[in-house]
Amino acid sequence: MEIDGITTMKQSSQKATYPGRKQVFRTYNEGIIKGDRLGLATVSIERAETPLLQLVMKEGKSLFQPESLETIRQRTQRSVESLPSATRHLSQLTSIEVKISNELESLCQSLG
Repeated sequence: MEIDGITTMKQSSQKATYPGRKQVFRTYNEGIIKGDRLGLATVSIERAETPLLQLVMKEGKSLFQPESLETIRQRTQRSVESLPSATRHLSQLTSIEVKISNELESLCQSLG
């Protein structure tokens, strides 16, 4: 979270947020999601990570041309296929492991 370029974070007993501009870094093992790392957008990508978040709008304007339905379908199919089999089961919810980067943890502690 940032307000006018100033890093901030919401602190509430009901809901807390991580401060600053963030990025989600994903790792795969043979095409299957291994885990995610939540970190500040400014941190370096670690080996074998893929950043997931990208800027798609700026000043109210789209930065990309619209994709065809077929392109969206194929990307969604690949995304579902990359989920670990345990995560695909609806009867027993199993989440993908998400780690918080050391830099983000340190920033939280310094603001808290």
